[in-house]
Amino acid sequence: MKQNLILVALALPILGFSQIGGFVGDGATVKVKPNTTMYVGGDMTVQSAANVSNDGNINVRGNFTSGNTTDGSNFINTWTSATEYGQLIINQNATVSGKITHQFRLSDTFDYHALGYPFVGNTADDLRAQSGTTATFNANQQSGNNVFNPQRWRAPIWTWNNATFSTDNPGENQVLTPLFYHAVNGYDGYYSFNSATPNNFHGKPNNGPNNNPITSYSGQIQNNRQINVYGEAYGSYIEDVTMSAPDGWTTYANPSDLVTNEMGYGENVYYYGNPYTSNICLDLDANITHIWQTTNMTYVHTNEGGPNEGVGATNTSTMELQTDIGAGDSNVACVRPFHTFGIKTNGDDNIAMNFSDAIKTFIPVSDSIPSYTYNRGGAASDLYQLQINLFDNNDAFTGNRFYLAAHTSFEAAGAVGNEAFNTWLGDKTGFTLKQENADGTVSPTSHGMYINGFNTYSYVAKPLYAAFQNNGTMGSNFTIKANFNENLLNSSNKFYFEDAMTGYVTEVTPGFTYSFTESGSTTDRFRFYWNGLPETLGADDVSLASQTIVYKDGKEHKVRFDRTWNSADIFVYSISGQLVHTAKNLPTNQDYLLPLHGQTTMYVVKAVSNEGVVVTKKVIK
Repeated sequence: MKQNLILVALALPILGFSQIGGFVGDGATVKVKPNTTMYVGGDMTVQSAANVSNDGNINVRGNFTSGNTTDGSNFINTWTSATEYGQLIINQNATVSGKITHQFRLSDTFDYHALGYPFVGNTADDLRAQSGTTATFNANQQSGNNVFNPQRWRAPIWTWNNATFSTDNPGENQVLTPLFYHAVNGYDGYYSFNSATPNNFHGKPNNGPNNNPITSYSGQIQNNRQINVYGEAYGSYIEDVTMSAPDGWTTYANPSDLVTNEMGYGENVYYYGNPYTSNICLDLDANITHIWQTTNMTYVHTNEGGPNEGVGATNTSTMELQTDIGAGDSNVACVRPFHTFGIKTNGDDNIAMNFSDAIKTFIPVSDSIPSYTYNRGGAASDLYQLQINLFDNNDAFTGNRFYLAAHTSFEAAGAVGNEAFNTWLGDKTGFTLKQENADGTVSPTSHGMYINGFNTYSYVAKPLYAAFQNNGTMGSNFTIKANFNENLLNSSNKFYFEDAMTGYVTEVTPGFTYSFTESGSTTDRFRFYWNGLPETLGADDVSLASQTIVYKDGKEHKVRFDRTWNSADIFVYSISGQLVHTAKNLPTNQDYLLPLHGQTTMYVVKAVSNEGVVVTKKVIK
């Protein structure tokens, strides 16, 4: 999308902007159009009776002053849709005074609406009033001492506490922290409004840096019957989208159903909100293994567990996570204003979530966020990924999608961390993947997955099953469409698709679409194949993809040669272009170990076949 850049000091002198900043006097009107960035190189002052309507982006490098100290109506970041909204970035070292309005549309279908709150000094009562919830503060809502309080669910504002794995109920005068994950109560009729109209949130915009150290909480959640500080059983609300729940985890209502948490389920999971009035693209510590964006919370307030044990808030997410090899979409780490996200770490201490100017951005975020997974920047260069999206009979995207990811490190039946479980589907209509055994059968303990990783070389021409679940609410006709990641698009590798009910079999191309009439829920009708089809499908003329790749095996890098090559020469160059290694007339029926030693740097590996075919790959050691 093209962005227009306006240099305030030069382009808008009629508005009174100087070469070092900008001044918008009383009665003056400034309109920043969508897809336009206005850059203020110095200080910016907006007087109380001025009118700044920001449909685009404003970047202020100096101090920011608003003359409005009540409702911020003199400066409005507008909201039109999920992808069209005004953003404001203020230098983290600048002084900020006065208030602005930042519009954000809350969903009208939630129990507890999760949101960040990017203002400094605002209280829980400010958020209550601006959100429109009719729930009210009551001292009896704040229980504690491990005693269950069935009235706690009525509190208007909730804040997630990363240290106690629970939501707290702040008092009405408690100042809220912009970085925290908050939620607004819409449960049981506490919220009713026109969903097409955005809320006007207002306050002093947060601009400062925040270094948030993360402390490991490994071993804290011992079982599903363990209760939090509010007397609520962990098994009633703790979720972990990075793995399947231990068997029996949600049987918390019966005291005899005690499930030991030997997997670390729900531990080292942290929730945050975007603390700024602009998009952010997170710079994640290497010890952060997963990230997902969250939407809302549901809550059941009955006391089923006994006099001192109750049912807590259940965090639900429309998505999901990153796999450690880098499968999934690329921008779940980019978070819109007011949106929230969760992360999971490997349990190490001294992990930092650094919020600063470095992560503030105007880069557009897809309107399908938060239904995205994060692709770490170091995703494998030989990860081949097919994304399938489901559309309804009106060609509208349903939100349902899944990924098939091929890589040399994947086992046939997958490994924890390489695949993502599907927490999106629930009781909705759509696809979920079934985990495969090495022989191509479905694993009997298979959980529905969002991402299925399989081995590039050992899982050729074997079925990968996409189970279809129909709850009868979306109609009977659907269409699936495909997206390729760059590696798959630029390689000779292929995916094939089969509809076993109709007998339709085809290669999946970048423009692939397939329409079908659902036949109820099914586990084996829809199948995908990697680089070949079974002989039973008459694929004698299908040639398996062949290419030369460089892949990482543990800490070593190896070359796997195109099987049509008889021999090969290898040349390795440093980043400066110096030839650092040569190997001639190598056999191509075995992988070649690259002797890369020394400090971390980038190399260029050139492989030349006996017939002169040249393949060049970049390697970062």
